Amino acid sequence: AFLTDLGSANGTYVSGERVSETHLDVGNEIGVGPYLLKYAPQAVFVFDTRTKTWVEAFDLCTYDARSRRNILDHVSLTVRPGEFICVLGPSGCGKSTLLKSLNGYRRPDHGQVRINKIDFFANYDQLKHQVGYVPHDDIIHPQLSIERTLAYAARLRLPPHIDEKKRLERVFDVLSVLELFDHRKKAVSTLSFGQRKRVGIAVELLTEPAMIYLDEPTSGLDPNLEEKMMLLLRELTLRGKTVVMVTHTLDNIHLADKVLFLLEGKLVFLGGVDEAKTFFEVERLPEVYRRFEEKKGNPDALRAQFQASPLFQRNI
Repeated sequence: AFLTDLGSANGTYVSGERVSETHLDVGNEIGVGPYLLKYAPQAVFVFDTRTKTWVEAFDLCTYDARSRRNILDHVSLTVRPGEFICVLGPSGCGKSTLLKSLNGYRRPDHGQVRINKIDFFANYDQLKHQVGYVPHDDIIHPQLSIERTLAYAARLRLPPHIDEKKRLERVFDVLSVLELFDHRKKAVSTLSFGQRKRVGIAVELLTEPAMIYLDEPTSGLDPNLEEKMMLLLRELTLRGKTVVMVTHTLDNIHLADKVLFLLEGKLVFLGGVDEAKTFFEVERLPEVYRRFEEKKGNPDALRAQFQASPLFQRNI
């Protein structure tokens, strides 16, 4: 059997290699956008990974020559489909570096990231469309209206064969989901911080990524807007997305499925909010930071304690 790509925008991949035409052998895995096809003698099996995306990180290390230390120090973890995970820890502990390593923005010096068992960096062109990333700093043009921002993003990101009507329908759908439709004619420069963050999320949602990574989207928001943002991210997981977010704000942390704590580049906890309180022996989650400042907050000791716990076996 032969496989031919007829000029698709995102390409067709066989065993991680982009192909235009190739011979197929039984057992070959074919990547077409978010779909994984497996070639068998009498059939082609199709798997839709959009709401079933697993992310696994194995022994991630990133070394900083300036400080002569590992920003990430042998970090391994699993992110399951539809989870909302908040990445926590003191300033400079490696939260943003971990996020960038998971989403492909920065390749770690050592270790591997897999998406649905496929090596992410070795097959980056095939898998990058499944990942959305909203950095801490805005990357949207302040002079444009929200609607024009998304319209241009749609023209750049969606396949070229999609006509203008279909692209605008997608833009309006995303605006409605993020409660931006009534503000669509406003210039980005006139928006509040929270609205600009939603526009950044909207740009990523245009291509229906399975995974969305956000770096401190709630920083600088008042308590009411921070709660709305957390509820929005929670709702995205109910729509089949998986959300991983770096944050310093803990007021609405109960809306997350799990919290991940880093300390000096080491993963010292991953689990539910109540499980974290029990593990760190605190009544309120902010007290964990106080423990980090104490002698018993030694990162190597905490990591060893976590790795010896049932939580490590269940969540890592």
